[in-house]
Amino acid sequence: MPNTRIAKIQRDIPINNQESQVIIGSILGDGSLCQSGKNYRLRIEHKADHLEYVQWKFQWLNRLCIAEPQFNSIHNSYRFGTIGHPDLTSFHSLFYREQVKVIPDNIIEYFTPLCLAIWFMDDGNKIHNTVSISVHNYSESDLNKLRGLLFNFGIKVNIHFDGHGKRLYIPTYSYLAFERLVKPYVENISCMAYKLP
Repeated sequence: MPNTRIAKIQRDIPINNQESQVIIGSILGDGSLCQSGKNYRLRIEHKADHLEYVQWKFQWLNRLCIAEPQFNSIHNSYRFGTIGHPDLTSFHSLFYREQVKVIPDNIIEYFTPLCLAIWFMDDGNKIHNTVSISVHNYSESDLNKLRGLLFNFGIKVNIHFDGHGKRLYIPTYSYLAFERLVKPYVENISCMAYKLP
């Protein structure tokens, strides 16, 4: 069956809840939505050392893809993209303003531990006995929304500045609450296990 026919069939099937969680976690992290015809598509790309992670995301989203992950020799990375889909266009309206990522006011309606785990694996790092998540490009208003979002999950965060920009820092007293939510996902991806203390 031609790829255009496959894509049309896929576009007619709504994105399900689990696919949405992977998409939202990726949008918060390193994923990007770009225009594809009248709709938007999701692009995922991670360094070659994280191929297992790329494949893990692809397993969640392969119904929305025509091609498997490909090696990008220029960036020494692996990447894949979904088809353009009306539901991804809706996500673009939620998470972008003038092509800049923003945090929607109603983010709590969409956010789950799987979203958090993906966001952390994309943008988080281990710092001593706790973790931080890069939020360099978000506004102060968006940072406050993220703080409130994590607080709803029992996680208190501070905002720190490093040489590159802002980070959400999860102090030791909130780490166990964070770990309970993300560890079931992170520990099953060997190339990502190093991110947890």
